[in-house]
Amino acid sequence: MVHSPIPLAPYRARASRRGSRAGIDYDNRIPIITRAGWLAGMAKLWKNGEHVAIIGPTGEGKTTVGYQLMPLKSHEVIIATKPFDDTQELFAHRTYTTQERHWGRVRTVEHPVYTVIDEWPPPDNTDKVILWAKARTTHDDGYQYLVLDEALNGIYQSGHWCVFIDDCNELVGSLGLGKPVRKVMNMGRSAGVTAVVGANRPCRVPRECFAQVRYVLSYYIPDERDTDTVAEIAGLNKTRYRELNEQLQYYPHCFYCTHRRRTVMVGR
Repeated sequence: MVHSPIPLAPYRARASRRGSRAGIDYDNRIPIITRAGWLAGMAKLWKNGEHVAIIGPTGEGKTTVGYQLMPLKSHEVIIATKPFDDTQELFAHRTYTTQERHWGRVRTVEHPVYTVIDEWPPPDNTDKVILWAKARTTHDDGYQYLVLDEALNGIYQSGHWCVFIDDCNELVGSLGLGKPVRKVMNMGRSAGVTAVVGANRPCRVPRECFAQVRYVLSYYIPDERDTDTVAEIAGLNKTRYRELNEQLQYYPHCFYCTHRRRTVMVGR
């Protein structure tokens, strides 16, 4: 683990003495860690009740990273809002198999990983849920508002969910759900709620929504206002963070992971 923001370096297969256990050559720079590496790091560092913000432009992989993080917690609920989303569809149709005996024969049975619902609450004994209240037309905002407002309040009251808000800009900006989102983010920890929030334009999300965020995963951000917002959320020096952000444009689909004003790692 590196305790100060310093230039990043490409991942290397050979190991130095300092990084021999992780298979990483630090070379006095932040290493780029593969998916298995940063997930293992988050599994050790990320505690229940600690919120994560995933920030970056559309198409960088925020939704995929969110889905990769969610299995680290129990009782997952993913809030999706887009009417069509290839990544959401991919995870919504993901299955796992079990071997079951039926009439003396063993057969392979497929089960969905996530239960897809369009209203709250989910079915009993369901702990992996995708809440997908799809807006098929531009006039469905009222329907989405009612469903998601009920869901956010239910998540806050039950207090044991890890919720992934895939598009915070949509919930807070277009749907006007800023108040329940802020309540979940600011008071959810004491209620036992863990939140993962994705945003493509953090400068357009009220700063209170990020007040209790402990981890920030940020991709290359071309807009200077968004860059400064991320620096404020992460507690980093704005000038220094702009320099670090510029480096990320040469590393597609890589992100900084910062925690308590420290750059922990760079993942891909």
